[in-house]
Amino acid sequence: MMVQICLFADEDLPAMRETTWLCMVCGVHTGDIDEFYMVTDEVWIAAIPSIFDQPAMLCIGCLEGRLERTLKSDDFTDCEVNSDHVRFCKSKRLLARLHDQQGG
Repeated sequence: MMVQICLFADEDLPAMRETTWLCMVCGVHTGDIDEFYMVTDEVWIAAIPSIFDQPAMLCIGCLEGRLERTLKSDDFTDCEVNSDHVRFCKSKRLLARLHDQQGG
């Protein structure tokens, strides 16, 4: 449910950089590792039910750790940030999950 990635304008991105994009579990900057994505509400609720309605970020590894499984393409929404043509770079493991491939 990381709707903020889909809603913020480009000029808002620098202001968000230092806090909003930190993984709430391991603290890695998800921007630095190219892991911007949006999963379905069901997946997000399963991972962090207590703060479902608050903006938060998880790197792919921490999200999968909380789910105790590997993400698959059906876990992601059709939000533009998940598409191949959006301007955000994507990590190898995010691309692998978006396309149901092993690795990353």
